[in-house]
Amino acid sequence: MGQKIILDVDDIVCDTTQAILDLYNKEHGVDVVINDIINYNFKDCDKIKHNLLVYFKTGEIFKTLKPNKDAVEGIIHLQNKGYEVFFATATKRPGYNARHDWLLENFTVPENNIIFCSRKDLLVADWFFDDALHNLLPNRSRNVICMDRPWNNPINHPEAKHLKRVPGFTEFVWLIEKEEEAEIFDNPFRIAIPC
Repeated sequence: MGQKIILDVDDIVCDTTQAILDLYNKEHGVDVVINDIINYNFKDCDKIKHNLLVYFKTGEIFKTLKPNKDAVEGIIHLQNKGYEVFFATATKRPGYNARHDWLLENFTVPENNIIFCSRKDLLVADWFFDDALHNLLPNRSRNVICMDRPWNNPINHPEAKHLKRVPGFTEFVWLIEKEEEAEIFDNPFRIAIPC
């Protein structure tokens, strides 16, 4: 097997927060936008008066949620290059089946490569890609990559300033490929093949 990649689900391979905000805004007649969310789990957002985490618990959000096209294509591309891709998600029991089924319907990842756990900081891989600081900062994977989001911005969270960041899944794949190229060209033991 090739290098292992562990991917978070929410806001990595799909725009879960935006979908939740769309539902919340419609139900409550407000206009909360992504940039209003400066802390994980919607904490400290003055515009939010109700618990948004309820949308995660039922799994209803996954009935309408679409995967990001870049993530679907990027995962297939990485798998074709020999990488082993895993999903790690912290879903609670009521939403477990909906998320599990959604992942299998939308991605080409084996069922055994879907990990449900609340302590993703304990998972170690060659590449770990998440948006939550509590998963990223203590993680000991070889390459820990942060999906740049308002809730992990170094302006509000200076402890996150050292993290490698990317704005999207396409850039994450690009970063892996650049690292792969660097390893090939930086290897002092490579064999030169004469033409």
